[in-house]
Amino acid sequence: METIESMLMINTQTRINSLEELPTVGIKISIGNFGTGFSSLSYLRNLPVDTLKIDRSFVSCMEKEKYSLGIIQTIITLANTLGLDVITESVETVSEMKILGFLGCKYRQGYIFYKPMLPH
Repeated sequence: METIESMLMINTQTRINSLEELPTVGIKISIGNFGTGFSSLSYLRNLPVDTLKIDRSFVSCMEKEKYSLGIIQTIITLANTLGLDVITESVETVSEMKILGFLGCKYRQGYIFYKPMLPH
């Protein structure tokens, strides 16, 4: 299951209580768009999060802006330190794929791999 940061800002404690029950039935939790909303590191401490998904807004400009590249590296390091998986969203070029691999991001998704498919 993927949740985004802005969803956690509304009725926070109720949502946290609900999310804490999901791993007991085998559901893993990802925080999508990580770093673009109301990032609170306390979510990483208080929620049963398995994965952080780095938003396309950082990936698309990482080759031009050193700050975006630094943010991506920091999120990857943070996730690795906490034992979380990291997925970068919307990888579209070979260059982006290689840079993210070099930074230690094992999981990448985007058009470079496959275009979205319609549900069956």
